[in-house]
Amino acid sequence: LKQPRSCPENQVKVFWDKENLLDGQNWLEGFVLGLSHSMVVVPLLSTNGKKGSIGAMASLKDQDRLDNVLLELILALELLNIEDTSIQAILPVFVGEILDDKFQ
Repeated sequence: LKQPRSCPENQVKVFWDKENLLDGQNWLEGFVLGLSHSMVVVPLLSTNGKKGSIGAMASLKDQDRLDNVLLELILALELLNIEDTSIQAILPVFVGEILDDKFQ
């Protein structure tokens, strides 16, 4: 893992998989390591119809594809419930517009 950008001690250090994972590194291992060392997880969730991350999760079926956003949220929730991990909160941020309440 690349170290998060250096910041003064009282500022937020951000782990962003796109920036902090090394080329050729196992994505899942690097992501889990970065997530497990986070204090607050801030997932950015797109509400752009069925193409957004929320719509894609809502349209999953029993024998459908894996959804990385859903897996990342489940991992964050599991880590939040373990006493000895760094995660203290999950603060989702919704971006985009919802066209209707059925994600159509």
